[in-house]
Amino acid sequence: MNGGFRIVSCAGLAFLYAPIAILIFFSFNASPLITVWQGFSLDWYGAALHNPDLHRATMNSIIVAAGAAATSTGIALCAGLALHARGHAGTEALVTLPLLVPEIVMAIASLVFFAWLELDAGLINVLLAHIVFCVPFAYAPIRARLETI
Repeated sequence: MNGGFRIVSCAGLAFLYAPIAILIFFSFNASPLITVWQGFSLDWYGAALHNPDLHRATMNSIIVAAGAAATSTGIALCAGLALHARGHAGTEALVTLPLLVPEIVMAIASLVFFAWLELDAGLINVLLAHIVFCVPFAYAPIRARLETI
């Protein structure tokens, strides 16, 4: 490996991971101020474990993740089987089109769509948006595997 490439790679990785390491280090700080070290403490982790808002957010994330993964995989499997049997290139392009759109654009478009329908950004709407987002990612490997069968 070239020495210059190694130096640039290490500097880039340090630039990316140093803030995370510093955050982890200071998460054990007894002081409420991140800039002043007052000793080792696990108080902040205890506070996080007893925070009901954090529990609710964690459960919502698990519900959205499990529901989106299962539902989008089922939809992608049905789409893969249907398109494998018929082979419509236009429909396949429509299913995989969201892969080309940046995630932030999909998120804003979903938010605008739900606002246009005058729906709140509740758990069901977040789940629906994640399902729509995940279907192409589940469809691509399913479709590729069906081609090899």
